[in-house]
Amino acid sequence: MGGTVTGAATDKALDFYCGRVEQRLIRLEKQTVEPEIQERERLERERFEKQTVEQEILEAEMAQRKRIQPEADLEEERL
Repeated sequence: MGGTVTGAATDKALDFYCGRVEQRLIRLEKQTVEPEIQERERLERERFEKQTVEQEILEAEMAQRKRIQPEADLEEERL
């Protein structure tokens, strides 16, 4: 009977200890992985924003060329 009680108490103590260790490992993983994920997401956002700005610049240049082209054609006809 004493062995059963001791075994049950030991089992409960091990379950509690393992649960605490598991919680600590999860917390440590979050502390290390979370910043890496945030950094990756920040870099991805910056790259996307940079591509968007570059695309807007290219579109503005194309629009400018379209506006200038008829004037250049007229000037060429005059010459």
